[in-house]
Amino acid sequence: MKVCGLIIVAIALTFGNVLTTFSVAQDSAPEFSQKGYLPLPWLLQEVGSKYECFFTIEDSMNENDPLSSLRAQRVAKLSDARNLADELERLRRTVPNFLYEINKDNPKIVHIIDARLLQKKQYALQGIIGKIDFNGQINELPAAISKQGIAIYPMLVVMTSEQPDFITTVEVKGERLSVRDALTNFVPLEGRIGRTIWIARTNVAEDSLTHIYYPWSGKKP
Repeated sequence: MKVCGLIIVAIALTFGNVLTTFSVAQDSAPEFSQKGYLPLPWLLQEVGSKYECFFTIEDSMNENDPLSSLRAQRVAKLSDARNLADELERLRRTVPNFLYEINKDNPKIVHIIDARLLQKKQYALQGIIGKIDFNGQINELPAAISKQGIAIYPMLVVMTSEQPDFITTVEVKGERLSVRDALTNFVPLEGRIGRTIWIARTNVAEDSLTHIYYPWSGKKP
């Protein structure tokens, strides 16, 4: 009985630590809301819902300065902007290295780009695909594009809060397509709940790969 009692106490202490850790993690997110600030990816979800638009995010990675990435930025909550253009301009003025580009084929899609990436000599997302004929699962598309000699690859490790899209299938065909267009323009948007189409992360090292990740769309199979 004494041994059993010790085991129960140990289990209780263990779960107590887990619950405490979980509680702190849960409390940290609302704290930003109370102060009027949100992580940039969360804010983009709200902006997308408000203006019925979608985003792609090209972020940088720097092991020596992890807080400099776009996803690490805390941004003031939705403003009283009159339209999407005003909201994007507010973000451009207030978020370091924040650039945006409206998709030329679909104005409902906005490309968010870390300005530092455009200074790289050979940045994969600026590349052109000679010819592509792909039909398959969306998370397999980056690997197919990499076969064209472009330095992108699927993101194999994602944050625990992220859920990959293992459902959506796409058919991508064309010649002289930009990498951004190939990754973006063939993704079905109807019924999509998630407002981020894909996320790219590139190390600031000159010759590093760009890793692409398609988050779950929110649509049921």
